[in-house]
Amino acid sequence: MVVALAVDPNSREAETLRPEPSGGAPSKASLTVRSSLLGGVALRELPQTAPFLSADAGVDFRDFSASLEAFGLAPERARLATDAAGRGGEIGAFGGGLAACYVPVQDAGRLSTCLTAQVGAWTSKGSAVLHPRAKLEPWLSGGARVRYLIPLGYRLGVLLQADATWLGSRPDFFLDGLGTVFVPPTFGARFGSGLQLRF
Repeated sequence: MVVALAVDPNSREAETLRPEPSGGAPSKASLTVRSSLLGGVALRELPQTAPFLSADAGVDFRDFSASLEAFGLAPERARLATDAAGRGGEIGAFGGGLAACYVPVQDAGRLSTCLTAQVGAWTSKGSAVLHPRAKLEPWLSGGARVRYLIPLGYRLGVLLQADATWLGSRPDFFLDGLGTVFVPPTFGARFGSGLQLRF
């Protein structure tokens, strides 16, 4: 002991100052369950810009994530441009979907790029026409999504989201006595924001 201290008197002190490995940090490979609620606007999917609401639940694992979601687009007024009486109706949509995402950036925030698929129903009801029936028609769409999460803590975060949508089914909004009033465009977009809760 005397010889060791004579060679290096600080050896014991250096030993005690060595930093301990952190055992409390969460593993990057862990599976995370989360849920979110978003609201925003949908462009070109209905006759006018429409507010939408969506909720989803999913899992994150390393650089990948997947989620199931439900959405609803508020009904919007559709009318025949050449009809002075303003006859027409309302069109809305609701349904659910699946999103599969890759996460290229996990720094101060979490950036996700996703592919989406949605199924549901396109709702329409005529007004001021001969037979104002309500109808449901299939809603099928695919698209791409960019989502950015700004953490407010370990569990809560703010979401910013943009979607480019492609309508796979484009039913005519046909009314008796007026003919086709509205046909949705092939491409649309949605922009929204909301909150995400991590479990």
